[in-house]
Amino acid sequence: MNIEIVAYNPQWTDAFRQEKERLQSLAALGAQTILHVGSTAIPDQAAKPIIDIFVGVAELREPAYYEKLLTLPEYQYVPTDMRGRHLFRKIVDGVWRYNIHLLPNEGLENRSEIVIRDFLRRHPEYVSEYGAVKEACAKKNSSDMESYTRAKTDFLQKIYDLANAELGLPLKPVWEGDE
Repeated sequence: MNIEIVAYNPQWTDAFRQEKERLQSLAALGAQTILHVGSTAIPDQAAKPIIDIFVGVAELREPAYYEKLLTLPEYQYVPTDMRGRHLFRKIVDGVWRYNIHLLPNEGLENRSEIVIRDFLRRHPEYVSEYGAVKEACAKKNSSDMESYTRAKTDFLQKIYDLANAELGLPLKPVWEGDE
């Protein structure tokens, strides 16, 4: 996959809502919370045009369970090194459009992805800076998603520290628990 950063698209919000409705219709999924996360959830944020969705479940089951539920050919399980979550991508018209992250609902609201998203929504003055960081990282790591993500770590750590300080929470590593 070639990493491409594009201008914010307000249609991403509607696309999230449609996918949320689809996921909510799968009762056996056990979704307790479905959240739009990542850069496509932040107004005016340049992003990869892939909508990240967190699906909080009461009990995280083995990937095979979810593979049976997400049976449409456009859903594909993506093995990762991330602990405590399963990732599925959804392909629409031959294009990767969604990341569906299945993870425990407990503590979901305190995950770094949510804290960073909410901080950037409250502080749009950092949005264009983050867009520039993303552009530079995508140019340097155009075909390696892991390297692209790691290249953004210093900026994301800065934002996470600011967010945690604002919330009166202790500072901690941005990727804690995802390794």
